[in-house]
Amino acid sequence: MAWFDQKIATDKLHQFFSHKKSKIDDFGKRVSQTFEAATFAQTIKWYEARGWNIDIINPPSNGGRFRLKYSTRGDAKNYTYVICFKHDANPSTIQIRHQIRVETHHNIRRQRKKYKQANIVCDVAILKNFDHNRITGNMHVSKQDLVSFGEAKHMDAYAELLAGFIGLVHELQPWRLSNDRSGKKEEYKNHIRPFLNLSGFCHNTAEAIKETINRRKLDIDIFDLNNPLVEKMDS
Repeated sequence: MAWFDQKIATDKLHQFFSHKKSKIDDFGKRVSQTFEAATFAQTIKWYEARGWNIDIINPPSNGGRFRLKYSTRGDAKNYTYVICFKHDANPSTIQIRHQIRVETHHNIRRQRKKYKQANIVCDVAILKNFDHNRITGNMHVSKQDLVSFGEAKHMDAYAELLAGFIGLVHELQPWRLSNDRSGKKEEYKNHIRPFLNLSGFCHNTAEAIKETINRRKLDIDIFDLNNPLVEKMDS
């Protein structure tokens, strides 16, 4: 895909994380992994642009060096995450995590019956600031701790991909689909909406779905080359 150059993206990611002494393989060997890393960095930039302070926490297990998580396996404590904090009239602290498992809205936690635990690994998860390093193996973050999330897809989009993303929102935060972008929940108003980030373009069928998303005022966003998550990574 000519519109996403892995080398250029890796160079920009090195510039962005340079003070953390990243290595080239920290940004993925496959192009899709590098796009995930770019989406993670763009999410950080979104918060920076809105006055949030950023603290990048690298894992001691990796010698304090930058390391992203490109698999559904692995313990959270072994990977880099970001703490974002804001000291204003409404002080707040959140975490941005990469590839972490999150409990679905519809999951049931009961001891008497052996329910299978419903959870989904999010490419990017914005979480309330708790000790999520305790997440190991198949454990998941509590649904109450999920503020927002994003998915990164290195591809063009047809209608089916956007419909699938809407289904993902229904599993994780169904109230986002309640036809009220003004936000019924105060604690989520100043945060990025759940988003799908594409490396390419939306085809006509996907653009038609985007139009219905806007018309229905669903509390989600679709980003592509015509509507980027952030304009520049190195600014």
